[in-house]
This record gives sequence, structure tokens and C-alpha cells, in this order.
Amino acid sequence: MKRLVMIVSLAWCALAGAQDAPASLAALLSGDLAPVRITGQALMDPGWYRFTVAGSEAPGASTLQNMAGQLGVSTVFYTRGMVVAVTPTIRYLVAYARPAQVVSLQELMERGEPLPPQPPITATTGLSLCLLDLRAVGSLKDIRAVDPRQEMLADTAALSLYEEARMKALMNISINNLRQIAVAILMFCQDNEENFPPMTNAAAMHTALKAYDGAVPVQNNKLWLQPVVNEPYQPNPTLAGKPLGDIRNPSEMVLAYEAKPWPNGQRCAAFVDGHVEMMTDERWKAAKAKSGMQ
Repeated sequence: MKRLVMIVSLAWCALAGAQDAPASLAALLSGDLAPVRITGQALMDPGWYRFTVAGSEAPGASTLQNMAGQLGVSTVFYTRGMVVAVTPTIRYLVAYARPAQVVSLQELMERGEPLPPQPPITATTGLSLCLLDLRAVGSLKDIRAVDPRQEMLADTAALSLYEEARMKALMNISINNLRQIAVAILMFCQDNEENFPPMTNAAAMHTALKAYDGAVPVQNNKLWLQPVVNEPYQPNPTLAGKPLGDIRNPSEMVLAYEAKPWPNGQRCAAFVDGHVEMMTDERWKAAKAKSGMQ
């Protein structure tokens, strides 16, 4: 533990000991001593360091950034080690960070999506001035010289992982939507002498199933829309008004499906037996043919 503290202390000295100039807060905020905003192009110059701040709340970070830090996604600061003394006891480390993204946490939670990462740094990426109070800042972590190419590669990898996680979350939402639509259709059958609703198109299906809002959230418009393209789920029109007992292979008969495939070519569909399947284009074509759809 002592060895770890010593390493962090030495790293702190390497950053904070570079400059210690007297200044007024007004001079700092006006940009006289350091610009209030730079771009990623500035990081191409030698002498820059990157680091993150340990602790439950990082100074200068937004609520979203602090929450992200608690989830293992830390705010990255960039500095050349400049320290300014506003008073004999108040000293700031001059650093830069990307502004917090505007994200609806409630919407992310509702959709089951992960927190989005920052986009990759480019020459035009904006970095805002951050004044880190040396009396309050926690330990500095992951301190290293800035390698612009590695910064971009790391951010690109994070973005790729985020997109993968986001697509998986959206697929799960679509699967759940179709599962609930299938439940509502089968409830209609039970209440209507085992006959399917008059679901000749998406609007007719929606209208026929409004009475089942108590068991299935059919009044929630999001239930009826595929979450990526926002287009209505489509029913199998060949089943409209047909007796449920006439279906010989319920596990092979498509009940409702996504109007368009996902970027990877897959498509999700619910079947008469109640199961929902994410299938390849080849599998979808076969299921469509067996279900009597053109």
C-alpha cells in the first residue's frame, strides 16, 4: 500500500511540479494564463499528460460523468502540469476535458441501454478548461504521456463496444415487444371463440388488441414500434379471423414480425406458439414461406 501511495505521489509531483505561478481567478477564467478551450490538435504537441481522478466524485465532472465513473467509466483529463496559486492555500491544476454529453438517464434505463462513451478524439474535438483544486482532488490514476494515436484507438474501441451493447439492448426490447404482442393476440383468441383478430395490417391489429391494456401495455405506443427504425410491427395477414385450431404447426407459423431487418441482416418474429425468434435472412425467408406470406 505504501509503495502504491509513493508511486501516486511521485506521479503527482511530475504533473503538478512543472509550474507554480501566482494568478487571480479572473485571469484564469479570462484565458490570460491558459485558453479556456482547446481542440484535440493541441494534444499533438509534446508535454501533455492524461489522467483520471480516483474517488466517488471527480472534481469538475458533471453528475452524469460521476455516475459513469461509479460504473467504471472515468473522465479523462489532459494537462501539461501547470499549477496556479490563487492564494497561498488555493492552488489549481490546469487541465482540460471533453464537455459532458447530454443524455437522458431515464430513457437509457427504460430502454436498457448502456451509458454512451465519448466519441473518438480528433483534431477538431473540443476540450474545455478544468481547474482542479489541489486541496480537494483525490489520487490521480492512469497517468501517462499523451499518445494521440492511442487516444483515438482507445476511444474507437470503446465506441465499438458501446454500439455492440446498445444493439443487444435494443434487440432485447424488440424481442420483448413481440412477445407481449403475441400474448395479447392469444388472449384475444381465448376471448373470441379461438379466432384470431382481424389483423389485416398493423393498424387493425393495434385496434383489435386495445381491450387488453390491463394485461399487456398495448396503450404504450413504444410497444408497437421497432426501436431502431420506429416502424410498426406487422401481423401475418393470412391469420386474420382464422380459427386457431386450423394452425397445424404453431411453432412454424409467424404471428407478427419486424417490418425491416437489423443492420446485421437478422429479423425478429413471434410465432403462434408464443415463442419469439431472432433469425437470419435465410431462416426468415423459410419461415415466411411456411406461413403463407408473400
